Amino acid sequence: VQYASTESSTANRTIGMLFPTDVSPSTLTENYDVEMWSVSFGYAVAPGLKWYAEVTGADFDHSQSAADDSAPNLDNDAVALITGLVLSF
Repeated sequence: VQYASTESSTANRTIGMLFPTDVSPSTLTENYDVEMWSVSFGYAVAPGLKWYAEVTGADFDHSQSAADDSAPNLDNDAVALITGLVLSF
C-alpha cells in the first residue's frame, strides 16, 4: 500500500506584469495539489508462476489565479488497474 500527497503554490509572474503593483499577491498565485495512492498484491499460483495485480489512483487539482479566467481547467482524476503473470523457470 502506498500514498503520496504534495501541494505547491507559484506566483504567476506573467499576469503580475500585466497588472499594477496594487494587486494582492494571492490574486497572482496558482495552486497545484497532487494525491496518489496504490494498492498491490501478488499470489503464487504454482511454483514458478505468480499472478499480481495493482490498483493505482491519482487526483490532480490545479487552482487558477483569480486574475486569469481564460485558462483551461487542469484538474484530472485517474484510476488504473494493472495485472499480469510472472513465469520463472
